[in-house]
Amino acid sequence: MHYFQSRASVLDRLPAAARGPLHGLPFSVKDCVDLEGYDSTAGLAKHLGQPASRSAPVVQTLIDLGGVPFCKTNVPQTMISFGCSNPVWGVTTNIYDGRCVGLRAVLPATFGGRSTTYAPQSAFSDA
Repeated sequence: MHYFQSRASVLDRLPAAARGPLHGLPFSVKDCVDLEGYDSTAGLAKHLGQPASRSAPVVQTLIDLGGVPFCKTNVPQTMISFGCSNPVWGVTTNIYDGRCVGLRAVLPATFGGRSTTYAPQSAFSDA
């Protein structure tokens, strides 16, 4: 089972009184913000293979309130551009315009050789 789907299942087993105000709400994390166990490249190849040892406070707060991070999203290299392109993940395009090419639209939070997120309805796909 996919980590994020597993996390959502754990949250669903909590008694109603123990559920946070963001119970089960999926959220994405920009690739310049740390998510424990995953790289935060900011579009720079030198940051690949360096997973964060802990989540950024804003991410941890959302998790503590019951949110479920399900992907990392692309950013312009070093966040210095209005366009969204970088040498690590490429150009971000609209997932519904027919030119989407997998990782360039949304970076999967897992890198097990499969793309987990192309569109909202497939956010937890293991295909």
